[in-house]
Amino acid sequence: MKPAANFRKHSARKRIAVIAFTLVELLVAIAILAILLVLLSSALKAARGAAHGAVCLRNLNQLGLALTAYCGENNDRFPSNWDGTRNWSGRLIVDHFLEGNPSESAAGRSPTLGCPAQRLVSGVGPDVKTYGQSEVIGGTVGKPLTTARSALRNPSQTIILGDGHFYAPGKYYAGHINGSTTPPDKDHQGASNFLMGDGHAERIENNGWLPGGSGQYWAK
Repeated sequence: MKPAANFRKHSARKRIAVIAFTLVELLVAIAILAILLVLLSSALKAARGAAHGAVCLRNLNQLGLALTAYCGENNDRFPSNWDGTRNWSGRLIVDHFLEGNPSESAAGRSPTLGCPAQRLVSGVGPDVKTYGQSEVIGGTVGKPLTTARSALRNPSQTIILGDGHFYAPGKYYAGHINGSTTPPDKDHQGASNFLMGDGHAERIENNGWLPGGSGQYWAK
């Protein structure tokens, strides 16, 4: 009887060892899976951010074409940030330089005005982030300007439009920006996108657009 009893004990210990080894393997597999999920999530987030940035730059290029056409029929001058009735984007829509709904608000409504880098602001849903025209170019509500393109000393380094800080549920309310009180948002992986005076759009890292920075982006 002793050999049989010893055999049963040995078999039981062997089964326990096999089960324990399987549990260790399972835990290792779960840990590896968790790491892969984290890496995949980061990669997807980066890819989504890059896609948003590309669409944003495309929008700015389209707005640049609309502004070029507007200037061509308005003594080579950019629209004002407020002309007493509409801001620059509303003026582009009303005068048929940009496709959109002119009756939506003083800013009009056009998908081209909406940057895809949206975020939850109102607490109700994703708010639409729009673009702003530089106050150096279009002034403010109280002090409007209509700057001539020929007045730009360094067009390729002069900001015309950029990522705005304007959010409203379902609205496309474009406005104005500057380097201090109403700065651009940095929603593209810590950078901002801009349309420059020569018509090209570019991504500027971090606070490289601050006044006094490289290229004097806020100067005419």
